[in-house]
Amino acid sequence: MNSQPLPTPTESTPTPAPRPAARARALRRRRHPRLRPTADPRTVWRNRDTAWTTLSQTALEASLPHVATAPLTNVDGEKHPFEYLVALDWPASGALSNAERRAWNLWPVTTTDNEKLIDPQELAVAFRRTLKESTLGAPEHWDAGATKLGEWWALRARYPSPEGCRGSRGPVETALTLRHAVGSPAVLVQAGLRQPETGAEIITAMYYAVVDDGRIRLRNGDYDLMTTLAHHAQATAMLVSSWTEEALLRPALASWASRVARPNFGHSIAARLMAMHDSRRFSNTEPAENDAAPMDTAHDVAWTLADDLRSVADIETRTRAQNLIIKTVSELCWWNENDEQAVTASESVH
Repeated sequence: MNSQPLPTPTESTPTPAPRPAARARALRRRRHPRLRPTADPRTVWRNRDTAWTTLSQTALEASLPHVATAPLTNVDGEKHPFEYLVALDWPASGALSNAERRAWNLWPVTTTDNEKLIDPQELAVAFRRTLKESTLGAPEHWDAGATKLGEWWALRARYPSPEGCRGSRGPVETALTLRHAVGSPAVLVQAGLRQPETGAEIITAMYYAVVDDGRIRLRNGDYDLMTTLAHHAQATAMLVSSWTEEALLRPALASWASRVARPNFGHSIAARLMAMHDSRRFSNTEPAENDAAPMDTAHDVAWTLADDLRSVADIETRTRAQNLIIKTVSELCWWNENDEQAVTASESVH
């Protein structure tokens, strides 16, 4: 990536106020593509709040900044041998150029090795090209998540879910997401099953990748990364759907919640799973149209975990837990099967 040298920010020259007729025309003119907020829960990266919006790929690429660099010097004016100051150059009329980002335009926001810089706009273009050349093709929707000053980015491509795949509270989509911190050479790529109405997500695969020849690729590997992620998501969707066929035994759920769910997802979720199970199983007063998902199957457990993790604001902590859902709920199915076999054996004896 060829970054531009970092110019010295200067005070802008005040422009005269427009005449009333010109101002009225300017107010009627559509300046930016319409930004629509997503259903993502509150997201924090290193204690910095992140805003998520939906916009077209064309508008997204035109709105993302380029990176610019300047020498990092000490009090004697000696340049650092490896590190450079890094700033972001925001498009003047970009849809994502808010007041905070304009105030920091071309002012350093981090430092890094100049050879390892990744340009946000270049990353978005590489993402689009890689998806277009995969079996997925162009997505139906694009989302962007970014901190207030743009030091951290997430780009998401969303596709319709495999037929018949539903979450606990509605339809499910396949989401492929890139996450990148400006100044870092690493790009984290993940696939997941996501409920667009709530933002609850089950991560199905995660890889570290690089931008190579204008494409998103694995650090070591020649196969089609995006197609591989799509296959992960499709196979997981079939697995989660199959979990609707097996009712959970209370002893198995209680034992799993205590020994597996509690250390991985916290004490509160373990208690919530049991309370929901008992409420639906043993209450005659529970209305049929209750919004709470019945805790009868492993499918219900998986999506309840995903829904509960929306309360975790830190993006790194949340994604680590979302990536554990499939592994841990698969263990629940094993526990349930063994408990069922034990019950059957006991009944045959008597």
